[in-house]
Amino acid sequence: GCGPGHVAFHLALAGADALGFDVSSQMVAEARARFGPELAFEVADLRSLPAPPSAPAWSAIVAWYSLVHLAGSELAGAVEALASSLAPGGWLALAVHVGEEVRDPGELFGVRVDLTFVLHDQAQVLAAVAGAGLEELEWYRRSALPASGEADTERLYVLARRPVVGAVGS
Repeated sequence: GCGPGHVAFHLALAGADALGFDVSSQMVAEARARFGPELAFEVADLRSLPAPPSAPAWSAIVAWYSLVHLAGSELAGAVEALASSLAPGGWLALAVHVGEEVRDPGELFGVRVDLTFVLHDQAQVLAAVAGAGLEELEWYRRSALPASGEADTERLYVLARRPVVGAVGS
């Protein structure tokens, strides 16, 4: 989900009409507290997103590390749900931590947390994107940036698009 809302904030700064969703009411409350009424945040599961307020489907969905709490067995279904929420020609941008382990940090930023972070297999992520009927346009993989304080995991970024029915090549 949107977590504390920082990605939605950056998208809004860039001119997007952003709306953040998170399954955690606490995260939605945190996002609202941080960014006030200028940005909208709602409680929702990314596997069953509501339709946008002014269109039948989403033109873009950004799932930036939003799949980190899902088991590998849930990945394909989640990507399928996101893809089915997109309008024809709509974009999906997603980021995941790459690996084959599950991490429980115990503490984040000096606070005890009960969280599980699932690292996902790159081939499984790309297969989920293709299996959802999305056109994989680009993907990138990078290492952690040690000086930034990031977790020491590889990252996978994927940009995909829902085909436009009847378009040349679809």
